Amino acid sequence: MPQKILIAQDVKELKFLSGKNIKNFKCLPLDLKTQLYCIDKGIDYFDLLKFSDNEFHSKVQFDTEKIIEQIDLKYLKSKSFREEFIGWLRARIYSIIFLILILEKINSENKIEEIIVTGWGNFSDIMSQYNYFLSYLVNNLFKNIKITNITNDFKNKNIHFDQRTYFFNEELKKGRNLILLSGLGYNFKRIFYWTIKNNYSIVYPIKEKINFFKKKFYMLFKIYPIQLKSKSENSNEFNFSFNQNISYNKIPISNCIFHPELPLKKVIFNYKKQSEAIDTLFKKHKLKLAISSTARGIGGCILERAQENNVKALCIPHGTLSSGFDEKDKLYKKIISRAIIPDSNIKFVSQSKICENFVKSNKISNFVKSGNLIFTEIRKKTRSNILYAVTQKDFHNMQFHGVETFYEFFDNLNYLNSICSQTNKKFIVKPHPQEFDSINFLQNKFKNLIFTKEKNDTLFKKIMVTISFSSTIIEDSLHSGVPVILFDRWNRYQHCNAEKNPSKKNAAVYYLNQEKNLMQCIKTISNSDQINFEEFIFDGNSNNNLDKVMKSFLN
Repeated sequence: MPQKILIAQDVKELKFLSGKNIKNFKCLPLDLKTQLYCIDKGIDYFDLLKFSDNEFHSKVQFDTEKIIEQIDLKYLKSKSFREEFIGWLRARIYSIIFLILILEKINSENKIEEIIVTGWGNFSDIMSQYNYFLSYLVNNLFKNIKITNITNDFKNKNIHFDQRTYFFNEELKKGRNLILLSGLGYNFKRIFYWTIKNNYSIVYPIKEKINFFKKKFYMLFKIYPIQLKSKSENSNEFNFSFNQNISYNKIPISNCIFHPELPLKKVIFNYKKQSEAIDTLFKKHKLKLAISSTARGIGGCILERAQENNVKALCIPHGTLSSGFDEKDKLYKKIISRAIIPDSNIKFVSQSKICENFVKSNKISNFVKSGNLIFTEIRKKTRSNILYAVTQKDFHNMQFHGVETFYEFFDNLNYLNSICSQTNKKFIVKPHPQEFDSINFLQNKFKNLIFTKEKNDTLFKKIMVTISFSSTIIEDSLHSGVPVILFDRWNRYQHCNAEKNPSKKNAAVYYLNQEKNLMQCIKTISNSDQINFEEFIFDGNSNNNLDKVMKSFLN
């Protein structure tokens, strides 16, 4: 029987559509909150787990890279901003291919009579979660299916997005020992403490002005936020065009990739102007060192401009990289590495033996073996609980193969909730921060689990083992003396080398792809008293490690 499908990019779209008195439809949810809303309101929906197997993940990943190879990006001069744009392109192409393949599978089982979408269209910024582009994709990809748009916003070709020029205008007093940081997140506070002890000052760029009192407080500790200001500029400096001949499964997709075209061109113009502003910052101020947590975007540009202006540069990434096991795995890890490994003439730190295995297996030489610098590091703890935490992505920033989808995550919660009674230990679930506002619903749905958004610094004091698929929480755990179970119910992805025998004591990392072995592995860890973390982490604590690294770069 032909079916009517309602597709919602997020829960806001679904709430809008469900208020339009649409009858006899089935929803295709595209993120966790949307699926949870369907469950809460009794809306019939497609369980995407039935339509995407491991081959699906592999196909999306490989096909996307083939498309990216077709795209000419010579108009992006800065490597860091080129990598940021490629990251965005990859996510957009993932969304396109995901929709095409999923709807093909649904249509093959039961012919699709009609697709209903909001018709919304919006572009806030290149990486914004508030960009609404689903309706545009659906209307342009599925010409042979009836499409009903509740509004026609997506047809608006005059999406407002400013083309801007950027500048710093704060004056910094001369004579200070200045270190430029890309930001203060990702435990960069440890660098802040080091600078206080060693008579250095921190400069870091901000986009939004901070209040007077906060700024004065920072200045007491020699932290100087400098605002990256901007003003509108309408020079129409667009001497390039986007590829117009890309297809997938005989469906033209160029217009969907580069939508909305004019705002995307303005984004590229803004990249150039931000790069020029950062270059001016180095030319205007005498800086001792530049540090970033990422190799792309503004953080990566800081490293590039530092190098060009003869200022020492260092990338301290908050991410986990490991050596690959097969071609699918190697491709995924290569993709991830592009965000956190800079050009070969810029140094980055390898904080664990997991990362060291990656750089050696890929013959990368511009790394510094540092030991832990910014991962969570807890020494005092009372271990009794089990932590489950994974990386989570939405429709606008999907990843495949090495990241569990939102519907796989939900299925894991069902499974863990069902086995809690087999142990007297509490299962604590820490969702990805973008899902923190779903915790109340999740807690009501999965009553045997405990959901938290507690910070790692306090959370790890009560954790005896972490269960994960792939996440920086793996390295946070190991550096806090907490063993890890890589739990792969899909038999798809092993993050790093691991013990596969769930009964073998004292391993720091286990890999399990069979449900029946999970409780045995937890029991084994409970009975282990000499866990061998040395296979995965270096000796030393973060304070001593940081002191050595900073002095080696500043002397």
